[in-house]
Amino acid sequence: HGKPIDCTTFPPPDADGIAERRIQRFIQDEDGWLVLVFHGLDGEGWGTVSSDALARMLDAIQRAGVAVAPPNRVVQESRFL
Repeated sequence: HGKPIDCTTFPPPDADGIAERRIQRFIQDEDGWLVLVFHGLDGEGWGTVSSDALARMLDAIQRAGVAVAPPNRVVQESRFL
């Protein structure tokens, strides 16, 4: 059986907070894949996240032992499929 996939984006004005809460929910309560779509970094675009928030999110994900991979690698490497 496949695992659930959640692909989401985060709107302004609190993209940082919304993204961080979504990641925490995934770490605590969910199984499957979480695909995060950010529309820029540090104010470059719509619904951007800050560099500091992105670093916090990655740290939390790594501490939880959750794998992180860019979408092109997931598609290319059969071990992720």
